[in-house]
Amino acid sequence: MDQRQNVIWIMTDQHARFATGCYGSAVAHTPRIDGLAREGIRFDCAFTPSPVCVPARDATLSGQYPHTLGYGCDGNFFPSTAFRTGAHAFRENGYTTAFIGKLHPVIPYTRGFDYYVDLGHYYDYLGPELKRFILAHQAQDSGSGCPWMSPYWYEPHAWTETGPAHVNGGIKAYSAVLDAPDLLPEEDQFEAFVVRNAKAFLDRHETDPFFLCVNFVKPHFPYASPQRHHDRFRPEDMQLPDNAGAWASTPECNRRWVQQDLTDSELRRKAQQLMADYYAAVSHADECVGQILDELQRRGIADDTIVVYTTDHGEMLFNHGLLHKFVFYDQSARIPLIIRAPRVGTPGTATTALTDLTDLLPTCLSLAGCSSDDTFDGVDLSPVIRGDCEQVRDACFSMVGPRAMIRTEQWKLCHYPEDDWHLFDCVADPDEDTNLHDRMRDDPAITALRTTLLRWQGQGVG
Repeated sequence: MDQRQNVIWIMTDQHARFATGCYGSAVAHTPRIDGLAREGIRFDCAFTPSPVCVPARDATLSGQYPHTLGYGCDGNFFPSTAFRTGAHAFRENGYTTAFIGKLHPVIPYTRGFDYYVDLGHYYDYLGPELKRFILAHQAQDSGSGCPWMSPYWYEPHAWTETGPAHVNGGIKAYSAVLDAPDLLPEEDQFEAFVVRNAKAFLDRHETDPFFLCVNFVKPHFPYASPQRHHDRFRPEDMQLPDNAGAWASTPECNRRWVQQDLTDSELRRKAQQLMADYYAAVSHADECVGQILDELQRRGIADDTIVVYTTDHGEMLFNHGLLHKFVFYDQSARIPLIIRAPRVGTPGTATTALTDLTDLLPTCLSLAGCSSDDTFDGVDLSPVIRGDCEQVRDACFSMVGPRAMIRTEQWKLCHYPEDDWHLFDCVADPDEDTNLHDRMRDDPAITALRTTLLRWQGQGVG
C-alpha cells in the first residue's frame, strides 16, 4: 500500500454553523460531525468566499476567490472553464481523484477529476423516476433533462403554502417541505446515491493515494428526510430567533428574503415547522457523513486519511427575519469547518484563526506533503493545525455579485452598492444588530478596511 496520506473532503450544502452540536447547538443532532471535531481541530472563525452554492464550491476546489475565477461583480454565474483545481494538483502528485455529489448543472466541466459523478448522473440513474424528484422539489423540467428550481427564487411568500404561483409555468410556489413529503424511497434519494458511488470508488482505489470530494445536498431545501430524522424534532419545540422580526437594519437589497411578518400566529407555526424540518435535514446529513467515516474505518484507512468536513455556506433560518443564504450575516457566511489530520496537532482542539474555504486546497496539499506550482488566493493553515501559530491571515473575504465583505478579528464590513456600507463590531455586537458605519465612517481603521475591500473587489477578472 502507498504510504502517502489520502485526502477526503466531505461537504454538505447550506449547513448553518449554529445548527451543529460541537458549535454549541442544544437542538441539532450531529453526533458524527461532533465526533470528528473531537478527533481533529475545529475552526471557529471560518467563512465562505461566497454565500452561494456554485461560486463557493469552485472557490474551494481551486483555492481562488470567485472573482478570480470569472464569477463577475455583475452577478455572472458562468465562470471560465480554464481554472485549475485540486484535482489537477493532486493528480500531478500521483493521486487518483474523484468528485461525487452536488456541484451544480451550470457548466459541463469536470473540474479535472478522474471520476466525476454529479447531479446529471443521478438524473440518469433515476430514469423515469426523475418526475418524482421534480415533484418533490416543486420544480419545473427545463427541457434539458435537468429540473431547475425556478418556482422558488423571486416569490416573496415562497416558503408558505399559500404563495402565488410562479409567473413562468403557473405551478404552486415552492414550499421547502412543510406538508410536501419526499416522494422517492430512501435508497433512491440523492444522499444514498452519493454514498454508494463513494463506496464504489473506494472499492477500486482504497490502496491508491486518493483525493475524494463527497458532496451531499442536505440540509439544503427541500428539507424532506427519512421519517426517523423528522421524528427527532417537534415544531412546537422550535424557538424562533429573538430577532426573527427585526429586519429594520437589514440591507434593503436583501429584503426580498424577508418572508413574512412573524407576529402572525399561523405564519409562526409554519416557520416552526420549517425549522423542525431543517434540523431533520441536518440530522440526515450528519448520518451520511458518518457513513463515509465508517467506510474509512472499515477499510482500515482512517489513520492514513486527512478528513475535512465543511459546507458551502450557512442558512439564516429566520435570524434577522431572513431565510436561506446570499447575505453576509454570520448565519449565512460563517460556516462549520473541521480538519482531522492523523498524527498532526492535538485532537479535540479549537481555534479562532480566521479562515475561509480558499484555504482548504493549499492546506491539504501541505498536510499531504504534495507540491504544486499553482498560485492560490487561500493560505496554508497547517501551521495553525500543528500549533505553531494562532493566525495565518489578517482578514477573510466574501462576495455575491457586486456585494462584498471583509472580516477581521474585530470588524465585519459589508459593501452593498445599493445601500452603501454596513459595519459590525464582532466582539461587542456578535449578533450584528447595530450598523456602526455612519458614526465610524472617518475612523482611520475603518477607512483602511474600506480601501482594502474595494481594492480586493477590483482584483477579479469578472
